[in-house]
Amino acid sequence: MKHLIIIGNSAAGHKAAITARELDSSLKISVISDEKAGAYSRNLLAGVLENNLKFRDIVFADEKFYEQKNIQFISGKKVEKINTNKNWVTFIDKTRLVYDALIVASGMSMSVPKCVKGAAKHGVIGFRSISDLNDIIQLMPISHTVCIWGGGLAGLQAAAALKKKRMEVKVIISGDKLMPEILDENGEEFLKNRLAQQEIELIAEKNIVDIFGDSDVKAIKLDNGKVIACDILIVNTNFLPNTKFLDESGFDPEAIKQGLAVDVFLQTKIPNIFAAGDVLEVSDKTLGLIDQANSWFKAEAQGKIAAANAVAFLEKKDELKAVYEPQRINVAESQIFDLAAVCLGITRKPDDPAFEELSFVDEETNVYKKIILCGLKIVGFVAVGNTQERDIFSQLIEQQTDISQVKDDLIDQDFNSELLKQLIAKPIAA
Repeated sequence: MKHLIIIGNSAAGHKAAITARELDSSLKISVISDEKAGAYSRNLLAGVLENNLKFRDIVFADEKFYEQKNIQFISGKKVEKINTNKNWVTFIDKTRLVYDALIVASGMSMSVPKCVKGAAKHGVIGFRSISDLNDIIQLMPISHTVCIWGGGLAGLQAAAALKKKRMEVKVIISGDKLMPEILDENGEEFLKNRLAQQEIELIAEKNIVDIFGDSDVKAIKLDNGKVIACDILIVNTNFLPNTKFLDESGFDPEAIKQGLAVDVFLQTKIPNIFAAGDVLEVSDKTLGLIDQANSWFKAEAQGKIAAANAVAFLEKKDELKAVYEPQRINVAESQIFDLAAVCLGITRKPDDPAFEELSFVDEETNVYKKIILCGLKIVGFVAVGNTQERDIFSQLIEQQTDISQVKDDLIDQDFNSELLKQLIAKPIAA
């Protein structure tokens, strides 16, 4: 019996496992996760931190789920290395498994820059896992001030949740922009105002150079010499792909530092190894411009293709191989300071004159909207505060509808979305 091993159990790994089972009912499938929990929604971690959700609410595939699918779920075990010559996966405890095909979906993790002193102290935490969340929850009763290093979505969600716990919260960013991968200048100003309303201090254009304390975090030092007392430092910057276990595996050591490079089949240079999700090399041009923004939706799409091609490899049926197409509808939904938010397609305008960006902010109603155009077709949509137009814009992007009739009115807050629905109902523009 052929054995497919999947390293990682988040969006890409989970989707790869259930796709492989759908394609082959007899294939032996093993999913390896270094976490003890089943597959869960990382974007809901802030909800648990805020006490709006319980752990069980964010887990969507536990051990029983995998048992029903006849998938071996190996939880709480960390892969130490793989041997691509002998097709071995070796764990930290030196036990090993033999694979016929392997899908690497190990994601990425926070990594404090090596130039920062004291990074190993207790209280320096990421915000990407249930383990991170547990560490924060345990420290909260004995903490007063939390510093969030990085202006990404997860860090801002953590900031909002901790502020509701009546903690003093400071957000530190190296530049002067918040969520630049999603927001334009209007959106950044909108979000900065929301931070101020929540009494969350924003410290811009600064970096952390030192972390003080004996074994626990007590304070941080910025590159301008300022020292800030804090009990918890949540790092939401400098994320690196989880590829350490691939050292001395047969992959080019320099290549895997930036993530695994793959071809259009999500196949690495080693024929029986595929990859999907955040572990991929984000600069890989074969994946296309629209696919550069990380999202759950994209990771699932990649996991599905990686699984299909791994099964095709095992069955020696090249005619069944599927090309991974960059996702036009790259969906991400979340909450930002109690405001619903949605991102579709491209979230940042490329440096290309063919693309155009439109946006508006209404501070009174707490609404922000951004639309990215390529010519007369919508390729990206971001909305905060009012996401009712999500489905309409999703269809406009998917169908690549010509919006020349309504372009000048798109960002008018009083614009009648019924006109957009009429465009969708018309034949797709050539």
